[in-house]
Amino acid sequence: MPTSMKPILISLFLLMSAPASPQEVPCANQPFGDCNSQDYSSGDLKGWNTKRVLHPYSAQVVPVNSLSERDGQVPQSKNVVRFEIRRGDVVSEGFRSEVKERYNAEHGATIRYSFSLFIPKDYPIHEDHMDKNGHMLGCVYGQWHNEPNPGTNLAREPPFANYYINGDLQIYVKGLMAPWEYKSPDHFEAAVRRANDPFDKGDLVGEIKEFARGSWHYMQYEVRWLMDPNGFLKAWVDDRLVVDYHGPIGYADELGTYFKYGVYCKYDVTVPHVVYLGPYLRMTVAR
Repeated sequence: MPTSMKPILISLFLLMSAPASPQEVPCANQPFGDCNSQDYSSGDLKGWNTKRVLHPYSAQVVPVNSLSERDGQVPQSKNVVRFEIRRGDVVSEGFRSEVKERYNAEHGATIRYSFSLFIPKDYPIHEDHMDKNGHMLGCVYGQWHNEPNPGTNLAREPPFANYYINGDLQIYVKGLMAPWEYKSPDHFEAAVRRANDPFDKGDLVGEIKEFARGSWHYMQYEVRWLMDPNGFLKAWVDDRLVVDYHGPIGYADELGTYFKYGVYCKYDVTVPHVVYLGPYLRMTVAR
């Protein structure tokens, strides 16, 4: 291969491997259902549902340059959101401070999402622990959550989410197909039991051991919301592909999934847990 061709091929590979950055795909003049971009330049949380934000300290818009640690892929936006939970911060049946996007993904749509994530060096990973029933408890930073049909209230884990447990980033996928997609009624019943188990995070499809604290990370995702074998999820962290999952994702008996991020822990913390998140992009690429 001629040496002059190598830079061209590398560039093509990078373009094909990951979605474009938020700065390259603005949402100006596009319908909210197709595209949503939040860079917090307004200085507030306008555009988000803040029902799960309890106190003034729970979610604050702060300048990026106010952080002394600025390693990694630092966001180009002026502001980000500082999320914090303290002991006793219970809302919506959990220990959390999260903002929710007012949008439900269409079944069958292919959607790209991205945001930046910063976990401080002094984040208390020692608080993650095994409960008395043998369930490993950690925290979630960015989850695509199920939306039960009207009149139901199933306590299901999100169709996919970023779990941060003992210093490791873990991405899990969970789903429930329509009855006819299973080999037998017994297989379907087993799938329903698993879908309804609040302690079952789903299938581990990607993991980064010792996920770096004190450094910004650029998180990108592309998902086809199909509850059959044609669904898929791809995830990049700092432009590196860490998930390439093909299969059902989501719940066939529910409304479309919505996104929320912030701090959500599976236990009541004893010391404050703080993370920084922003800017956010959602873009529909196919229906």
